[in-house]
Amino acid sequence: MSAAIMLAGTDPAIYRELDRLMADPDLLGYDDQTRDEGAWLKKLAEFLELLPLSEAAQAQVVQLFAWTRPWKLTGGAGDLPAQAVGLPEQSVLFPAPGASKAQVVAEAYSFQLYKDASLVVARLAPSGNGILFRNGDEVGFQGFAEWLEHLRVGRNRDLWTLLAIPFAPAALLEAVLDVVEGPVLATVQDLCKTDDGRLLTGVYETDEDGRVRFRPSSWMELIRARDTDSHEFTDEDPLGEFTGETDEDPLGEFTGKADLGEALMVSRTQRWPDKPAEVYPYWPARGSGA
Repeated sequence: MSAAIMLAGTDPAIYRELDRLMADPDLLGYDDQTRDEGAWLKKLAEFLELLPLSEAAQAQVVQLFAWTRPWKLTGGAGDLPAQAVGLPEQSVLFPAPGASKAQVVAEAYSFQLYKDASLVVARLAPSGNGILFRNGDEVGFQGFAEWLEHLRVGRNRDLWTLLAIPFAPAALLEAVLDVVEGPVLATVQDLCKTDDGRLLTGVYETDEDGRVRFRPSSWMELIRARDTDSHEFTDEDPLGEFTGETDEDPLGEFTGKADLGEALMVSRTQRWPDKPAEVYPYWPARGSGA
């Protein structure tokens, strides 16, 4: 079967159909769990049309299909839930405690990813002194940084690490800087995710009418201690209404952009001024999921 799939991939006649299927694949947690066997058999037949199989081989595939059942969601996290979910570009998601398989899959596909940039999504523990893992454990900042090092996040000076961790404290940012090699973008404010998977940093406020609104802030590029001599810092508000704190020893240099993708473009432009900076999405977000 694997040889047939590889051979089918070299057939230009089916490229258009392959492009269509790749653009909207049946992902675990997204497919319609109410489909009956007839619907699944139809999808199998469409798949077999793309493969150069003999009639006998196709009959055998259908027999094997009849002896198995399509994968179904159980709704539970399992006895040994994954603490970290790997994504393209060495990105990684640390799911929330108690999240079901479907919820984890949905969240993993709800973020916009970018080429040459590793997105790290995690949550602070209620104590504020660690990261909360899916099994409910609280992992200290140093231990969390060691997880990132083990997962090979930021192991290249030309790759960005994007910390999507709301209200990240200085101790966490310093621990991450110790283990990654490339630039790091982070925020010390809250995060808002748009429908198309972009991440905005800012704060939620209640106006005079009692309505809650999101006020944008700015992502910042963290600065290592050895780099501080080459940067100039200012207390000037980069957004006109920046909500973050400023002091005499800031953690980084503000990009002036609330949108993570735009902040990444600013960071790249500053690092390589002679090369036009373009941020290409790695994959489109698929929404909130099933």
